[in-house]
Amino acid sequence: MFPQCRSCSKKISLSWFLTAFKWTKYRCVNCGSIHEFTTRRGYIAGIVGASTAFFYPIKESSIFYSPLLFVLVVFAALVLSSLIPGQHELVVTEESLDQ
Repeated sequence: MFPQCRSCSKKISLSWFLTAFKWTKYRCVNCGSIHEFTTRRGYIAGIVGASTAFFYPIKESSIFYSPLLFVLVVFAALVLSSLIPGQHELVVTEESLDQ
């Protein structure tokens, strides 16, 4: 399940989820709620980075094939890591900002 807003259930932008730093917050475009990453995100990012380095083949067969394979491995690891729940939490809702 791809990440969704905990307030309105609208899907969160994958560009924020896959490329943002841990301290970057996300404002939902639908309801205005603010989300941030949890500590689980850091652990999963570390595991993904370590597994990418471990499973990337050491023996390179071709100069043109190697970068393409690396990009495919990183893309697959990032997409699979986005499916793990509990990596972000709701910090502030729009209703609490109005009060």
